[in-house]
Amino acid sequence: MHVYRVAPGYAVRTGERWNVVKNLKLLPKAGPEKSYETLELWHAGPNVVTEQWSIDGGDYYRVFVCLHRNRVVSAESVNWNVPAEEDAAVDPGWGYQVRWELGAGGKFVRTSATFLDLHERPIAAPKLDEDRKKDLDEQEFDMHSWKDLEYPGALLVGED
Repeated sequence: MHVYRVAPGYAVRTGERWNVVKNLKLLPKAGPEKSYETLELWHAGPNVVTEQWSIDGGDYYRVFVCLHRNRVVSAESVNWNVPAEEDAAVDPGWGYQVRWELGAGGKFVRTSATFLDLHERPIAAPKLDEDRKKDLDEQEFDMHSWKDLEYPGALLVGED
């Protein structure tokens, strides 16, 4: 049995380019005009799992991607609707989680979709306008390799 070393890696993007960092402790202060992304990566032999958070003004997104030998095999995204603090009593917020698995013919197939509360527990669908419903229903995933993800290559480590 071969034992692999699990190696974490981190990166931050505040513009067009990812910057590899030692940890995510010193993040920029978020504000309505700010946008940035963080990336955490765990590498164990030929397997890689990534977690990317994107913050764009008041919009929050999280994407998990699982790769085997630099090929994407599954993904999960959550589109978060986080209300302003003063609106939290009226709108408790929610997330919309979608999972995809690599299907026959190399195309990603949506395997589940559910609404979550802000503690990631399943909830009933909130009231949404038709455009928002359509945007959520039409989410697709079509990134097949490490290169497609456009993450920094410096985060990949060789097998032990």
